Amino acid sequence: MKEKIINNKIPIYEMIPETLDEIIIMVHGLGGNKKEISKLPQELLNENIGFISFDFPYHGTSKEDYQSYTVTSCLNTIDQVYNYALSTYPCVKVNFIGNSLGSLYLYMYLQTYRTPCKVIFKSMPLNNYQNMKKKFIKNDSNDYFEVGYGRRLPKQLISDIKTLEDSLNELTLNKNNILFINGTEDKISDINLIRKFCEEYNYNLCEIEGASHNFKNEYLDKANNEIFDFYQKRKIR
Repeated sequence: MKEKIINNKIPIYEMIPETLDEIIIMVHGLGGNKKEISKLPQELLNENIGFISFDFPYHGTSKEDYQSYTVTSCLNTIDQVYNYALSTYPCVKVNFIGNSLGSLYLYMYLQTYRTPCKVIFKSMPLNNYQNMKKKFIKNDSNDYFEVGYGRRLPKQLISDIKTLEDSLNELTLNKNNILFINGTEDKISDINLIRKFCEEYNYNLCEIEGASHNFKNEYLDKANNEIFDFYQKRKIR
């Protein structure tokens, strides 16, 4: 695994096999970081599929402050990493996996993305605005809210996420190249909302029975089996 900084500010990890046919860019969620690359099914490396992960502003080893973490900056970061992959590995197919809030950012980004790829949205929250508003908004004069461990985020982020959620439309990608993965016991990404969303746009949905938002232990193994199958062009179960 190789660590580097691109565009003078975005920390990334790369896991690139000797023979490379495809790349998966992993997009982490709120509070996550590029280390989540280690949770991907490593068997894909043997199938000539490499991984790139990165830190959003104010996450992982990013040097940017909390005010830099906005919807716009996150979309811009995805775009910079995508263009890095295109320029560094020309003629290689670029795919995506988004996790949690990173899935929401990725979905918005892909609404204007036209090049064929395969993409997985894992634990995508469709009611994140309401959850964040209930948990974090307080009647004080601060322009930020605390998220624990001495970390904070701008309050504007919450209303921006509401705007983002309201602007989601159907992706123009081939439906066979889109997969949603969600745990049935996810308290952040409501399975009922995901079901309705996937039915509306005819997306493939894989439900992991009993899994919570973070997919640990055997639930992570089950999700990774689906991810491996999906990127190997096998039939989606």
